[in-house]
Amino acid sequence: MRREAEALTAAAAGCLAPMRVEPGDRILSLLPPSDLKGLATGLAAALLAGATLECHPVFETGALSAALDQPVPTHLVAPAWMEAGFARTTVAGRLRTLAYVHRAPCRLSGRLPGRAGVVDILAFDETALLCGRRDAQDVGLVLAAPERAASPREQAASPREQAADRTGLMQLRRDPDGRLSFRGAACTARMLHRGITLEENQDGWMPSRFRPSLFAGVATAVAEV
Repeated sequence: MRREAEALTAAAAGCLAPMRVEPGDRILSLLPPSDLKGLATGLAAALLAGATLECHPVFETGALSAALDQPVPTHLVAPAWMEAGFARTTVAGRLRTLAYVHRAPCRLSGRLPGRAGVVDILAFDETALLCGRRDAQDVGLVLAAPERAASPREQAASPREQAADRTGLMQLRRDPDGRLSFRGAACTARMLHRGITLEENQDGWMPSRFRPSLFAGVATAVAEV
């Protein structure tokens, strides 16, 4: 994938809106900075927000525990499979944000009811990141009704979130076969084949290989087509 700096910045801005990272805060990431989800939630997000960044290996519990004990406003970015483990600890109570990163295909039905500050970030290969707090803008609701992604947030939303909505960083749609497609600055990327850039569709939409599984108006999983 070829992604320009402006597209990476837009993807990071889309993550910063629900995470509500402020200048001087700390992003503590358990993701390697080797792909879109790691860069947009880590280095690019920190540079854009004016926050500090700490990266920790997932399995070095001693170093992670010491980092979490520091009295700094912290936003933790962690793989989604760690949610059950964190739920058995007091970690969530010490954080401004606990962002769980899912990689499609994945199940969403097993998520625990989150306290204020829990964010889901769903990665669709290297194409797009769908981010939302576990409230009216939950990713399960947006996948079931893509028009929610472009609708104004509830009055409780911060000015940063409202601004991100208005800029139209990313558009999402479900095609007739159920497949998800993306368009917008945050998912502007080109496929490379042997060093040659392949042109995207003329209307700008980038189809993915995923579709949501719906139940009672909520997406419970994302499966491959």
